Amino acid sequence: MDLIICPTDFSKTANNAVHYASHFAEYLNAKILVIHVMHVPAVDVYSPANVMNDMMEVQSEGANRKLKELCQELSSKYECIYEYKSAFGFAAEVICELAEKEESRMICMGTTGGSNMINRFLGSVSYETVKRSKVPVLVVPSECKFKPIDRIVVGNDNKESLEQELDELRSLCHFFTPKIDIVTIEKEDEPSYDPELKWEEGDMRIIEIESHLIGDAICRYVDENKIDLLALKRHQRNFIENLFHKSTIKQVLGDSHIPSLIFN
Repeated sequence: MDLIICPTDFSKTANNAVHYASHFAEYLNAKILVIHVMHVPAVDVYSPANVMNDMMEVQSEGANRKLKELCQELSSKYECIYEYKSAFGFAAEVICELAEKEESRMICMGTTGGSNMINRFLGSVSYETVKRSKVPVLVVPSECKFKPIDRIVVGNDNKESLEQELDELRSLCHFFTPKIDIVTIEKEDEPSYDPELKWEEGDMRIIEIESHLIGDAICRYVDENKIDLLALKRHQRNFIENLFHKSTIKQVLGDSHIPSLIFN
């Protein structure tokens, strides 16, 4: 059975992502592992040795109680198998190591919208997880609600093969039978935006856009074509760096309510 790992800090944003993942899991017949990662408590160096252990035990008990309640709530709404786990450490590191150890199909986690979104995202556990993870990471904006995925945009820089990522994307979303647009940006010096259909066969087509800003071009295409999911390969640095520019991150991961699936 496939496994989806869903980190949570019990915030509205994180739990929204768990609900989103639960819909996905129903289609995939997957199990969900909800994890909460805690910081090791800071104690005075002169404190007795058992103080830290006692504090960690209290934290673990509280986290596990909340996780159990969350999983019970989810079990009453979705036909999924839920497990939970709490751990101490650096959140992104713990999440990625667990995903690799458990051979997780993907990680699903939320990111917060708002006026200061770029700072929140780039400094967040979500972003660190995206950078470290060896399995796909589905980043779900805080106001994003699950709906069938009919159209997907895959960002492409024509420098690396996307064959493996496209196979995984089709496998993850096969139950929706979505149309996939592979969008390539040809960098221009002057302001421009000129999409052109280069190739089409079945459910897939290749679109080339002449534009001076990669991130803006992707965002505009997503908005104008009612795209449901944006997929990116993290090693395509030009796409990632431009997409995470301050002027575009809010639109893609916040205002447009589009989830992003990041491959590594």
